Amino acid sequence: MPPKSKAKAFRNPPAQALVRSKNGPPEPFSRPSSKLEPFLSTLSTNHIYITHIDTKPVDFKRKIFLVPVLMNIAIVGLIVWRIKYILPWYTKICWSLMTGRRNETTLDTARMPYNDIAKQILRRFLTFVLDLMIYVFIWPWPSAFFTGRVAGNPVLWRFIVGFNREEIIVRRSRKWFEPGLNMLEDGSKQDLVLSTVRQATNPMWMNEKTGYLMLSKEWDLDWKLMVAATKLCDKKEMDMKDFKPTIFIHDKTFGWMTIESAAASGTAKEEEGRKL
Repeated sequence: MPPKSKAKAFRNPPAQALVRSKNGPPEPFSRPSSKLEPFLSTLSTNHIYITHIDTKPVDFKRKIFLVPVLMNIAIVGLIVWRIKYILPWYTKICWSLMTGRRNETTLDTARMPYNDIAKQILRRFLTFVLDLMIYVFIWPWPSAFFTGRVAGNPVLWRFIVGFNREEIIVRRSRKWFEPGLNMLEDGSKQDLVLSTVRQATNPMWMNEKTGYLMLSKEWDLDWKLMVAATKLCDKKEMDMKDFKPTIFIHDKTFGWMTIESAAASGTAKEEEGRKL
């Protein structure tokens, strides 16, 4: 039987069991250390954040990152090929419509059978739909991967941070979290939020994955914050240990609150201990 970790994961008490404090938020929440202020000032109150240190081997991280790089390069290549192939066709159609001059894309509907007209209309419609779907659903993948700006992008993150034995990972809640939610008053919503957070900080799940693989329908990776956090450590304004597994939730009354999940730290010693 593997040895049990001495650290305990945060608990999710029912709403009625919250222990109120005159000077701070009720358990399991607590006030963050003042040392975290440089990092907290960069957070958005519309999200829940989870930080931890990724200690997976550097070679493993390189291999994991190489997969999306090659996949997105392939997608870009296919899109470029599609543009080179179809753009002259679209150009000729537009030129024919705007100038009235005939070319191979011009349809002489007065002399064409109705079946041929229907086939051409259907063919062009399907072509338009295909290219629209490529633009709407496929192009955003490589675009966000190489040039994303709202939360940064993984390419810029790797270019600035590189590959290191210890890397700061910052996850950000997606649309499931309601901005402005009063966590301390709405018990049912609090239970739902804490349940989702507990799943995301499960020690066994976190120890099996490198940070890049923690993207999910509930959580996104905030590349900008990961770069900013790394720079804070490089400048000695903060330490790596300040980004131990911690959940950050904002409240209108108490401001930023934290829940520490030490059992999900994923440190090398704990990981080796679980394998014994």
